[in-house]
Amino acid sequence: MPFCELFIPVDSTSSWTCPKRFVARIPDLIIQRCRSTNRKFRLYSRINVIVHDNQSLHYLKRADVQQHFDIISLQPASRDILLYLLSSTTIQHELLVLDPSDAELLPFPTKLMRATAERGVTFELIYSNALRDSFERRNLLAFGRSLATNIFKHGQSIVFSSNAKNPLQIRSPYDMMEIGQLFGFNQEISRKLVDQNPMDVLARSFSRKQTVQGTAWLETATDEKEEATTVKPFVATETILL
Repeated sequence: MPFCELFIPVDSTSSWTCPKRFVARIPDLIIQRCRSTNRKFRLYSRINVIVHDNQSLHYLKRADVQQHFDIISLQPASRDILLYLLSSTTIQHELLVLDPSDAELLPFPTKLMRATAERGVTFELIYSNALRDSFERRNLLAFGRSLATNIFKHGQSIVFSSNAKNPLQIRSPYDMMEIGQLFGFNQEISRKLVDQNPMDVLARSFSRKQTVQGTAWLETATDEKEEATTVKPFVATETILL
């Protein structure tokens, strides 16, 4: 998935335009393999918004943002923003990014995160920072074990992301399953983190883009007159004994 970071300006009076989707070139080798195996290859677009304040989040409600990107993810820059995003129900998004390099996010609010997961939002853990030093690895284990032992014991609403800046930071699905086992999940639940949970994110994305946001019902004076002159059928409400 194309990973695009966007910072929304605080000044609401400034003009803001929706960023264009990144057009990636699919390697010919992948296309040939898909054709030889009779499979389809689809590249999903994603926008990642690093939220520093809550004053300009209304830009995400615009139709061009909601319809142009397949996946919308929010990454809180502080604990206060995390609490605000967990309690907000007006912003439609699929992912809430948790960066283990920001230790201020701990401890996680258990009740708010469970309520957010019930609304269909999935929490994404970034693991590429743990490849650099031992401090980042300890933070990743602290984040993962907090989610596994206190909030999502069955592995629901958790996905992994590399947030890679180069190909060397990308790991295979089997490596990510081993990371899930380090958090305390068994092999079956660790497979769910890699296999089933990402499909749930795409299903929520499809429902967000295809579901009508609201409806309006209008009645005119002629409709009221026609309804008043219409003869209503007789409906018996009592039992009549003959």
